[in-house]
Amino acid sequence: GIKFTNPWFLDVISLKGLDSHQRQQQAEIIDKIVTVEINNDTLAEYGQWPFPRGQLAEEVHRLYSAGAGLVVLPMLFAEPDRFGEDDKFTEMLMQTPTIIGQVPGNVTKGNPVTRGVSAVGASWEGWLYRYAAAVGPLKEFAETAIGVGMMIIAPEKDGVVRRVPLAVDIGGEIYPSMSMEIIRAASGDISYQIKTSEAGVEALRIPKYGITKTDSNGNIWNGFKYKTEVYSLHKELPDLSGKIVILSLTASGLDSVVATPVGNMYNHDLLAAAATTMMSGRNITRPYWTNLAELGASFGLALFLMIVVLLLPWYFGAVLMPASIVGLFYGSSHLFTKYDLLIDWTYPVFTVFVAWSIAAFLRFMEEHKLRMEIKKQFEHYLAPAMVKKLQKNPELLKLGGDTRELTLLFCDIRGFTPISEQFKTDPQGLTKLINRF
Repeated sequence: GIKFTNPWFLDVISLKGLDSHQRQQQAEIIDKIVTVEINNDTLAEYGQWPFPRGQLAEEVHRLYSAGAGLVVLPMLFAEPDRFGEDDKFTEMLMQTPTIIGQVPGNVTKGNPVTRGVSAVGASWEGWLYRYAAAVGPLKEFAETAIGVGMMIIAPEKDGVVRRVPLAVDIGGEIYPSMSMEIIRAASGDISYQIKTSEAGVEALRIPKYGITKTDSNGNIWNGFKYKTEVYSLHKELPDLSGKIVILSLTASGLDSVVATPVGNMYNHDLLAAAATTMMSGRNITRPYWTNLAELGASFGLALFLMIVVLLLPWYFGAVLMPASIVGLFYGSSHLFTKYDLLIDWTYPVFTVFVAWSIAAFLRFMEEHKLRMEIKKQFEHYLAPAMVKKLQKNPELLKLGGDTRELTLLFCDIRGFTPISEQFKTDPQGLTKLINRF
């Protein structure tokens, strides 16, 4: 019941457990994607942000002159340029394969840009993250850009970003994310497909690229080990031949960082990691059957551990308990490293620990009760040392005793019957007399 109601604290602990696998990975530098940043030094060199759009267009041309295959501007151009240079920016978009951004928002006239999509299977409505509206770029930019991607993050319950939506529902229509637009534009396709079953979204597909499996809400689990080479816009550019270039803001106050399992990251780092996760074919998944598998493993291991604790000597349980915890963790880690499966190890550990604790308590209470019964039965007939020995090892009662060489003294009191008759109204006095004797 606890597992399937999935209370907040249990869900957060589970997510933190999955984070441990992400943190164990070795960082990998992405070869196909680089980041060119507009940082504090860039603003000191070029002046305040936003640049005149004619100047920004020139910088994009400079990136293509360095060999860039695709330039991504994760920025929103919803208002006319205050310098009146939108025509230069439009001309740049017509001449180059450049992607720009849009964002969800509570607006009345946002003019977001959608993309052709083919839906396969059950209805996707109710599964994709839904927003009432969105803000898109200026119309002339939308019509000339090779792609317009939705810039969106989806934090989990604890505020940490682990998954990235590939598509979202804006007012009843499907809009692709920025990472989805990057892959579509890079593969030279004009549309994409979404496949949905009764259990939710299963995958998104770009025909010329391939299938990307998602969770039921159309999200992918990000591979946070992927990092990009970072260069400054105001410095000499390296050879960017055939690379996807993300031109992004990192200057103080112009971009915010997001919390991830591996620490705080800029939005463009998140975007690059998501795109690389898709391109690498390393599809991190948490299939629909994982909850049932985790519950089954928890039940089976907990039952086995309780039987061991209740029936075998105590040291079997003492060894098996930490071995189970270590085994669950490394088993989950192996499935993630080898097969890209996210299997929760925290819930089975929690279940096993509770079961072991209860079994150990019951075993203790059972043995304590047995010791108290032995004491009650024998304390009037045996020496205290012998009673303690039986309490410590009740098995001695079943062994028939042991052989000892003893010296016995038999003693009688002459005339005890007449003596006891004198105490017929004072039996306590007779007891006192015998005790003194």
